[in-house]
Amino acid sequence: MRPDGRRIKTLDPLFKMIPHIMPHRYDAQVFFETELDYTSAKKYINAQRKKGVNLSFMSLLIAAYVRTISEMPALNRFIMAKKIFARNELTVSFAVIRAEGTQEDSMETTTKVWFKPTDTIFEVSEKMNNTITENRKMNNANITDKLAAFFMGIPLIPGALIALVKGLDKIGWIPKAILDGSPFHTSMFITNMASINLGAVQHHIYEFGTTSVFIGLGKMQDKTVSGGPKQRVIPIGVVVDERISAGITFARGFNTVKRYLAHPELLEVPPEKVVEDIR
Repeated sequence: MRPDGRRIKTLDPLFKMIPHIMPHRYDAQVFFETELDYTSAKKYINAQRKKGVNLSFMSLLIAAYVRTISEMPALNRFIMAKKIFARNELTVSFAVIRAEGTQEDSMETTTKVWFKPTDTIFEVSEKMNNTITENRKMNNANITDKLAAFFMGIPLIPGALIALVKGLDKIGWIPKAILDGSPFHTSMFITNMASINLGAVQHHIYEFGTTSVFIGLGKMQDKTVSGGPKQRVIPIGVVVDERISAGITFARGFNTVKRYLAHPELLEVPPEKVVEDIR
């Protein structure tokens, strides 16, 4: 038993064979692009701000993803050492820009937020806002910063230490403290390229760690639908590890995310039921 997941043993034998055919994440990456409707989300965000509730589109997107995981836990799996695991945590990693930074290499940090499948949009937003506020302080090193400083602060052997961690990760003996500090051991990694005025990217998923889904948000665009009004959309690039689930599950999952973004009020209450992954 790993600290961050349990091995799934009841999968179809053909499906369990896939990680042996494609042993690396770079073998199993699937890239695709799509668009998210911003119109409904913006109306909801504006309505909530009139009530004194400060929401962002990124919080809405993550809340929609969290709710989708509560319905389709297969999207929260990961592959390690050619085995398929059900993740026992629901986390999202992302970069935070430190506005006070004066050097390019100190203006950004990476952090990870823990969520519950029962979290509402308000709980997701609160966790996001608190994390972003804390990480924007230049004198506040987060657990990821401290972990990186530890590995790189030992002369001559940071490479050997990282190799050791990779080895421990493969056999399931990686310490929980390292898992908590690693942004690469996460349900989803998300980057907001719009914050630096760039378009969507299809970012690779890392071979180190357990990330199975990477989403890149791009700069907002106006889209004219034939015979209809102009719409505002946010392009996104998505990269997934195809070994964790069937293609139809990914399709249903992203359609579910879009449905919740079109009707964010559904995220105001906890789900009636949280589905557990198969054993």
